[in-house]
Amino acid sequence: MVRMRRGRGAILLACLVGTGLPPQAWAGAWTQESGASFLKVSWLWQRAAQRRACGGERVVADPSGGEYLERQLFLYAEHGLDDRITLLGSWAWKDQRIDGRPGYGTRSTGDLRAGVRLALRPGRRPIAVESVLTLPTYPASDLGDPPAVRAQYLPAGAGKVQLETHVLTGFSLYPLPLYMNLGAGYHWRGGAFADQWAATLEVGGGGRRLFAKAELRARLPSAGGCGDVAAGAVTPAEKSVRWVPELALRLAGRVWVDAAYAGLITGENVLDAAQWSLGVLIWEP
Repeated sequence: MVRMRRGRGAILLACLVGTGLPPQAWAGAWTQESGASFLKVSWLWQRAAQRRACGGERVVADPSGGEYLERQLFLYAEHGLDDRITLLGSWAWKDQRIDGRPGYGTRSTGDLRAGVRLALRPGRRPIAVESVLTLPTYPASDLGDPPAVRAQYLPAGAGKVQLETHVLTGFSLYPLPLYMNLGAGYHWRGGAFADQWAATLEVGGGGRRLFAKAELRARLPSAGGCGDVAAGAVTPAEKSVRWVPELALRLAGRVWVDAAYAGLITGENVLDAAQWSLGVLIWEP
């Protein structure tokens, strides 16, 4: 995700050379300019025959022996309410299934997430706080129940209102067309779902027609432990470190296309699979 300066559709180099500031990046500390908007529409998919259990050992993804398949339509948007305040939100639609005997699955809307990023210190080395509220748009399912009696065979999420808050900082490497973002936060999940600590490290750069970045994402349950209960991609307690490279190419004007890969480096009680995505990015100044 990138920031567009008012009246221009350039992604990174123009902002860096002209101002010394990188554009807003995914999970970054920079806010959108007042009135600037960003929209990304992505198609994500993954296939997993195994998952990482407690201790990190590989087991079958589902007791039936079938593979887990997921396709997801994901929308993400930002709007600069003010130079220091950016509103953000996302929504997903998921098609999840176990390709086993018998096969089962769920097609459903996912979480609706709404939040705000507040710049505490703008500029080339910003500091910001970001808070996001998660609202489920589907019936809650008890993961302890067998699939046949759940409200959803494969839950589209935890089915609970959740809050996640991050402290973010960024570094412009001007005059080089590069930047770095760091983030640390806490995710209040509630109920049987363990709260989580979260951390991100992101490095990116590019020019007027090409942008690339790579991110490390870590999740750790705050109370320790693991717990093997899971249903598809939903798990009460997850430990994971993921590597997420992304490449974006400008088509014309304000329209970009991008591709990303989220690969698991290490984890416990999490699907042992990569997630792929293709997306279209649009700016409206």
